Amino acid sequence: MSPSGKPYKGQHIWLSMKVFVNPVVAALPEHAHLFPEFGCYGGRGDGNIQHRECGTGKEGDKETPLDKSMYPLKLTPEMDQKWETMIKKHIKPAVTSA
Repeated sequence: MSPSGKPYKGQHIWLSMKVFVNPVVAALPEHAHLFPEFGCYGGRGDGNIQHRECGTGKEGDKETPLDKSMYPLKLTPEMDQKWETMIKKHIKPAVTSA
């Protein structure tokens, strides 16, 4: 319900998931996982939705480019291995019954 008491449909969310992000908070390293890829629609290249950097392409002048500090992380196999090792150190062994 809206503040006026009338039904309100969040169409901007369920159709295109438009949300507003505080760039200062989102740029913190602990939130880097929130941006795994660029967020602007780039078409359907191989049948799947393709993402592109906002502010580029045919309609790029109508978009706000993402600040470089908020670019998606470029993960490497070494980074994945470090993460897996760290997680394994903090997992409690499963309790088995005899």
